[in-house]
Amino acid sequence: MGLFKRKKKKVESTENEQQKERIEEQKEFEKVRKNEESSFMQNVPNYIDLISPEGIAIKAEDYGKIKQSLGTETYFRPMYIPRDGYPRKLKTNWINNILSMGEIDVVFDIHKVKKNEAIRLLQRQETTFRSNLSWQNKKGNIDQISDLQTKIADCNALMEEIQFNENDMYNVSSHVVLYETSKNGLDKSSEFLEDALSALSIKLTTAYSRIKKGYLSALPFGQNHLRDATRNIDRRALSTFSPFISGSGRYHGGIPYGINRITGQKEFINSFGDELYRPDNYNMGFFGVSGSGKSLAMKLKISREMPLANVYAGIIDPEGGATRS
Repeated sequence: MGLFKRKKKKVESTENEQQKERIEEQKEFEKVRKNEESSFMQNVPNYIDLISPEGIAIKAEDYGKIKQSLGTETYFRPMYIPRDGYPRKLKTNWINNILSMGEIDVVFDIHKVKKNEAIRLLQRQETTFRSNLSWQNKKGNIDQISDLQTKIADCNALMEEIQFNENDMYNVSSHVVLYETSKNGLDKSSEFLEDALSALSIKLTTAYSRIKKGYLSALPFGQNHLRDATRNIDRRALSTFSPFISGSGRYHGGIPYGINRITGQKEFINSFGDELYRPDNYNMGFFGVSGSGKSLAMKLKISREMPLANVYAGIIDPEGGATRS
């Protein structure tokens, strides 16, 4: 009996050893397979490898070079709009002056400010303006006094609109990267863009000695590396940042009807259209307070359409407003 027990124990021990060996072999196999998979994935190019250029060199203070292929180099210059570079009021379609420059990247970094924080910041700003105003009054600087009074009025108006949920405040930074095939072309395009924006009272400056930070800020990573480029802007001004809106109307013939207060160009109206253009609706309404010029606008339209567009109008006038004048 004792002999059989020893044989049985010996058989069980050999089976346990074989099972341990199989487990260790399985672990070794899994380790080798994972290493092969990881090495394979490391050899596969990712999206950064696919979109990255061959190299970027930044040796100057206000521009850099990108090696696109074996025989071509592209010069780039990061720029941004500083805090004091925005006008008092932004016009619609101003961004098209930047987008029409050709090969250019434009990035707007926008963050909404909470309502209570916006009001607190505006109150602090108003206190700063008022203290500066009292100092300028003592010094007698008339030009500074009028400028500070305008800023205080704008600050109060914006604060009131935010309190009644009629407006919002945003922290916005505008980044631009201009590309050209030569250094001379880059300088000429930069000067042309600067002149075009100066006509709109917009100041554009280079990221001098911060080319890398300026270039990274203009990439679609959602990171602003130029802290002095952030400026608070309200909702109405932010609406002009859209590149898909325009303040100018299309010309479809008709009669001259007025001056566009946004673009300054003449606007025309063609109520019934022609062979090439037919409006969906030829009706028109005039709305305004008493004395704002509703009757004058209607008479002006009728008097110009009759000789210029061969359109005759009949007036239903129960109050006799059209016959008295």
